[in-house]
Amino acid sequence: MRNRFYSVLIYLALSVSFFSQLSAYKYELAVCAIFQNEADYLKEWIEFHKLLGVEHFYLFENRSNDQYASVLAPYINRGEVTLWRWPHNHQEYAQITAYDHCVKCTSGQAKWVAFIDIDEFLFTVEDNDLRTFLVNYEHDQQVGGLCVNWQMYGTSYQPCIPPGELLIDTLTYKAEANYHKNHHIKTIIRPDRTICAIDPHRFKYKPGIKAIDPNGNQITSAFNGRAPIDRIRLNHYYCRAEDWAYGEKVDRLCRCHFWSKSGAKARIDNFNKVANDIEDNAIQVYSPDLRHVMGFR
Repeated sequence: MRNRFYSVLIYLALSVSFFSQLSAYKYELAVCAIFQNEADYLKEWIEFHKLLGVEHFYLFENRSNDQYASVLAPYINRGEVTLWRWPHNHQEYAQITAYDHCVKCTSGQAKWVAFIDIDEFLFTVEDNDLRTFLVNYEHDQQVGGLCVNWQMYGTSYQPCIPPGELLIDTLTYKAEANYHKNHHIKTIIRPDRTICAIDPHRFKYKPGIKAIDPNGNQITSAFNGRAPIDRIRLNHYYCRAEDWAYGEKVDRLCRCHFWSKSGAKARIDNFNKVANDIEDNAIQVYSPDLRHVMGFR
């Protein structure tokens, strides 16, 4: 009887070890994004998120004609970036289908995946590592997504990002906290608990699974009017500096929304009137390390 008891204990121990190995993820945290003509900004965005603990990037290239391939080549060669060509014409359709593809591909591979854009910088205010922060939400088996609010930044009236300078050091002015666009969220999901993307901001989850904000409030739409940003936030450099804003951004707005150039320019003008209101340098705690890895003095 004693031998049988010990045999059962050994079997259980081996079983736990075996299944724990099966459930181990290749990546604790990954990021998914789709991009178009953003080669000048890719390196800073990737290196910033690497500093915050992102282990892999799933990127979708949508009809770019710049030098993105040369920027991404070192990361692809090191196994840090998975790149897909995604040449759909309609921007929102391209984004949603890309996100759906990534949800399927990362299930069982990544514990968490943040779905953000190249002009969005995700960071914690308290932990300096997103993975450490996300551990706070892993005990609840019903949590499938963590929703993080935007902070909308204007051009800071800067003509460009100077060579050898960081975007996050150059663009320092944002809209006030209660600006309505700051109610938008983006989501860090658990792919294993997710079915598909609903839109660029939110996802459909498996039965019994929900999305929450950092304070545990359930989120069911693309907005969170509470806008909690004291622990984690997403700086959204919507139009970057003025060269991008009145060049690529205006053209993109015209393509996506069928606006005239004058209409798109007016939209940027109106945005800048409210999005350069408050200086906010919270993200710059990461600047010294980022400047180092970027090779800036």
